[in-house]
Amino acid sequence: MTIKFFIDDSGKSDPPVFVLGGWAVEAGKLAAFEAEWMAELQAPPAISYFKMKEAQARRGAFQGMSIADRDDKVRKLGGVLKKFATVVISGVVHHESYRRVFEGQMMRWMDRPYQIMFHLMIANGFKLCKALGISDSAEFVFDRQIEHEKSLQESFAVSKRGFQPNLSDFLAADPRHADDKEEIALQAADMVAWH
Repeated sequence: MTIKFFIDDSGKSDPPVFVLGGWAVEAGKLAAFEAEWMAELQAPPAISYFKMKEAQARRGAFQGMSIADRDDKVRKLGGVLKKFATVVISGVVHHESYRRVFEGQMMRWMDRPYQIMFHLMIANGFKLCKALGISDSAEFVFDRQIEHEKSLQESFAVSKRGFQPNLSDFLAADPRHADDKEEIALQAADMVAWH
């Protein structure tokens, strides 16, 4: 069985912490998740997409929604996530600690935590699946990071050459970035990363 991890970030420019977090679903259950998620988005009061930051501030898709309706919508979407999630995963880095140790100290790409956290999410997803006996293979889909994607592809290609065979076998495909309006499961990853 292959599972798909969907990963998003939170707190990139908002101290005190930066988070990469998300969830995994069995590949064969992804279409059912998307159908239920979309049905809940369209249930009154309907919204066209989900972003936790907008829900919290009652802006964007949540503009004009009452607190009670907002809370109910988030709770019901959380129920869909809980129904389909095989596992949830997250990593947290304190901005100040990261800056003190890495910024300006090593390679330029290490000045921001996203690069390192990207690779750690894949490694931790692998370790989690193996420890729990969840899956022999996985795919990783990260929310769009235009400023990082090219360097991530390059650094992933370099690190992949040094993978142990069991990690290489685990990755069904190279990780990729996608838009959360096209890859609906990334909207649920946004919920996980926010929390």
